[in-house]
Amino acid sequence: MARQNLEQQAYEHILHLITTKTLHDGDFINQSYIATELNMSRTPIRNAIARLAGEGKIRSLPRHGAFVRQHQSE
Repeated sequence: MARQNLEQQAYEHILHLITTKTLHDGDFINQSYIATELNMSRTPIRNAIARLAGEGKIRSLPRHGAFVRQHQSE
């Protein structure tokens, strides 16, 4: 249960960064920085990124990382 809470916390934090435009379209999502900022391991961050990628908010590129997805229209 605690793991799911950490994943949810990471998901909400990253989503907040995207929706408030702290992270802009095309910005790299630094997992290590976010993990340090939230004082958690990278595993919940990776899971949150995977969830956001499934929702189309993040683009994950193998061996390159995750980036805020560029939207064609607002």
